[in-house]
Amino acid sequence: TVQAETACLACHAEKTMQDGAGHNIGVDAHRFHSSIHGVLKCNDCHATIKDYPHPDQVAPVKCANCHADEAAGLVGSVHADGAEHPCTSCHGDAHAIVTKTDPKSAVYPLNIPRTCGACHGSDSMAKKHGLPNVYPLYLDSIHGLALSQEGLLVAANCQSCHGSHHILSHKDPQSATNKSNVPKTCGNCHA
Repeated sequence: TVQAETACLACHAEKTMQDGAGHNIGVDAHRFHSSIHGVLKCNDCHATIKDYPHPDQVAPVKCANCHADEAAGLVGSVHADGAEHPCTSCHGDAHAIVTKTDPKSAVYPLNIPRTCGACHGSDSMAKKHGLPNVYPLYLDSIHGLALSQEGLLVAANCQSCHGSHHILSHKDPQSATNKSNVPKTCGNCHA
């Protein structure tokens, strides 16, 4: 209800508010109401919070309650357990997510390389997982230049080849980037 939301925002509207572990738990009300989740009530997602005061430790939000297909896609993905919260690691703050067709979206085609590059542009992450630092390689590629310098939304970005949620290691025979599947993957655009 509006009353419950007002009660939540009485504290959580403080944008710099943090929990005991140092995680930001502040909510920008304007950004939230402009987001794709802005039509929801706070406890639609924060379902374990029933009243105030609530416990200091609250259960994590289960995005799968509404986004079952995407959650199922993450199962077995290289990103399934790669972050504290795999959804917000790519999509950004759940209180500010906009539709993927919005140029402000972290998963808008022009923004995908930067979103993926937040992790895949890190030398330490690449070394930890035995991967090359692919972000600068992509930016210097024909696809990266077409996207970043020409603004061609049809140019291949990370998602075009690797997929969105069910991203598999290139060593997996089912991966779109496995050497046996590369001709088919490239053929999706280059007939």
